[in-house]
Amino acid sequence: MQAEISEEIVRLFPSDKVGSVERGLWRIPVFFDRGFKRNRGSIRLRRYLVMMADSGAPVEEMMDKTLEKYREFSDLIKKYPADKETQKKRMEQLDKYMMDFIEEVGDHINTPGLRDVF
Repeated sequence: MQAEISEEIVRLFPSDKVGSVERGLWRIPVFFDRGFKRNRGSIRLRRYLVMMADSGAPVEEMMDKTLEKYREFSDLIKKYPADKETQKKRMEQLDKYMMDFIEEVGDHINTPGLRDVF
C-alpha cells in the first residue's frame, strides 16, 4: 500500500534510516500523517488514550501522555538543524499534526472540554 504524502512533507521531514529502522525526522509523518491510513503510529496512542478515558483516567494523565510524544518529536526536530524558515515550518507542521490528532482523539472520547485542555 503506497502512502499519499505531499512533497512538502517529504522535503520537510527527510528520512534517516539505519537498516530498516527509521531514526530521523520521517518518524513524525509516519506517526501522524493520515496518508499512511491505518499504518500510522498514532493509532496505537489514540487507542491507549481512549482506553484511559474509558477506565476513568483524569484528562491531565491523557494530556501528559500526549505531550510526552509531542516533546519527543519536538526534540527530534531540534536534533536535525536547518535554516530558521525550515525549522519554523517543521514545528508548525508538528503543531498541526498534534491538533489534528487531538481532534481525532476527541471524536472517540466523550470527555467534555478535552480539546480545551490540550
